[in-house]
Amino acid sequence: MKIRLMAVAGLAFMLASTVSAQSKFSGTVQCGKPDPNYSIEVGDQPGHTYMLQKSSCKWSSVTEISGLKLVDDVGVDTSEEWTTKTTASGSRVVSTDNGDKMFVSTKDSSPIKDKMPTNIAGTFTITGGTGKLKGIKGHGTYKVTPAADGTASVTVEGEYTMAAPAAAKAKPAAK
Repeated sequence: MKIRLMAVAGLAFMLASTVSAQSKFSGTVQCGKPDPNYSIEVGDQPGHTYMLQKSSCKWSSVTEISGLKLVDDVGVDTSEEWTTKTTASGSRVVSTDNGDKMFVSTKDSSPIKDKMPTNIAGTFTITGGTGKLKGIKGHGTYKVTPAADGTASVTVEGEYTMAAPAAAKAKPAAK
């Protein structure tokens, strides 16, 4: 019984050492007009289209993750649009001030009014990163405020965890 208790205690310690605390972040991103921006009419009903677009954005607020300032955000999105609603999903690469990158998947939806998306709201998942952000995981929400000229402002709120540092390799015992 004592050995089993020690094994369970050891396992609990190992698991606890690999879990990092979640950190919250929020910020604002300003996006230019999508370029390229492709739209193909489906033809089954008026206003039903599929779209593919690439957008480049700049973080307009000072937003940091793990001590790194978020600078640029480039992404590719696909969407399906009807006369009354649109849904979209995509992938984004967020660059930091030291050049490290964070990878993000997005999903959103919106009603359409006067042929424009309104109240765009979505969720995102942080799937990984490079450099200091290697092993990052996280999630959150965002809201997009589109402008008539094709640009947009995006508010982001989320949380993340960093991967635990790799354990140092044990040196073999001397003979």
